[in-house]
Amino acid sequence: MGVVSGPARPGPLESLSYPGVPVRKSSRDRRATEAELEAAALRLIAREGILGGIRLREVATEAGINRALVYQYYGSRRALIRAALRTIRSSRNRVIEALRSLPFVERRRILFRESVEDPVFARVEALLALDGDDELLVFPTLDAGLRELERDRAAGELDPSLDLSAVHAVSISVQLGYCIFRDNFLAELGMPAEELDRHAEEVLVRMLAGLRPPADGGAAAGHHG
Repeated sequence: MGVVSGPARPGPLESLSYPGVPVRKSSRDRRATEAELEAAALRLIAREGILGGIRLREVATEAGINRALVYQYYGSRRALIRAALRTIRSSRNRVIEALRSLPFVERRRILFRESVEDPVFARVEALLALDGDDELLVFPTLDAGLRELERDRAAGELDPSLDLSAVHAVSISVQLGYCIFRDNFLAELGMPAEELDRHAEEVLVRMLAGLRPPADGGAAAGHHG
């Protein structure tokens, strides 16, 4: 399967001003240095895509930090990427928490838009998955997510015949997949980014709305011809 390469679209990713992840600090205490290295790794992933991953020496150069410190603090590329993912995940989790009270379709629509505007999270997860990281959790808050879907089903927003784990997995995979391959889609389709993003969001909303119970109250068919 093809993997995203090439530069990411211009935007806030170039500075990566995630909470707790400064781009430059004069202090050289360990935590500040780790924050600079993690921010540098995220900038490289945002700029270069995930083809071939990143190398620790490139991260050290990007951060302007002695290469030996990268190996001392992390030991491996995977450990560094995991640390960077934890940092941006904490910020992302705050967004997810703020959306929990919204209806199913609106919640997923906003999360899709947030992900498109800042796709580095999806790319970091993809890089770890491609690296064979068996500690990667795509659903770190799985129980909370399934409880939300139970609530959605009780509110009549999801067909009772649908498996909620599958609903969760497929809806998230659409979001992640679009973010990972977005640059490729734009290049091959020859569409302006804003236009494709707008239409993609419209399609997603219609797909998710199709998971509601049938208007006649009957169960959705499990198979289609």
